[in-house]
Amino acid sequence: SGLAEATPLPYDREPREAHRAESTHAVHGTLPAAATRELERLARSSGLTLNTLVQGAWALLLARQAGRDEVVFGTTVSGRPPELPGAED
Repeated sequence: SGLAEATPLPYDREPREAHRAESTHAVHGTLPAAATRELERLARSSGLTLNTLVQGAWALLLARQAGRDEVVFGTTVSGRPPELPGAED
């Protein structure tokens, strides 16, 4: 509520189609196991899932890059009901 436009981010060329995302670079990396365990510990002690912690970090990064106090972004979810055994896996 109150946001009038998408979160603006710098890019190197105009998008060809508004509904089609296009990246210019991919960055792959591996987080060391010790760092992963520490992030899991931090999330657990804060009452969060690791996914929520990562999404919060992403929101902070977007806000900083966009120069905005508020940002909006979305994620894809499986759509499986939580009562389905193994849905969280």
